[in-house]
Amino acid sequence: MKSEITKLETSATARHATRRNRAWMVDIARFDLKKHMRPVMMVVDVHSRRPLSATVSPAIASAITTTLDRLVQRLGSPAEIWIDRDFELDLALRYWAELHGIAITFGPMLKAKAVTEPIFRDLGAFLRGNLFSTHAELAVGLDKWRQSYAAAARPLPT
Repeated sequence: MKSEITKLETSATARHATRRNRAWMVDIARFDLKKHMRPVMMVVDVHSRRPLSATVSPAIASAITTTLDRLVQRLGSPAEIWIDRDFELDLALRYWAELHGIAITFGPMLKAKAVTEPIFRDLGAFLRGNLFSTHAELAVGLDKWRQSYAAAARPLPT
């Protein structure tokens, strides 16, 4: 099945993200971890505003497909994945979406950024308040943060 590429303004899902797992937002932010800027890739369920995954990796391009495969196996496939039009992993994500028959929706992402920015702010505060000596400790800390944030997340009004 071929995946579709649409603009956020014309996406039916963007207007009606009324249930979990209908649309995921994938975004990347850079955080200062031990005086090095590291990319953090976040996958967020648009409706529930729950972070489904937070990944720090020096090879974020290969991590995106591994992360999405793991999420699809655990949660099932979304109808759409939202990304910013300047998304740096565009090619890897397009290829993956094509294989899975999932539509990619590009922005301008004002609505989509409203989903991820509060989550990234909270993650930034968490990272500033914790020191991790190993990548494994960071991964465990990110997962604990993600679970605690998910428990407090509020879904979009329907």
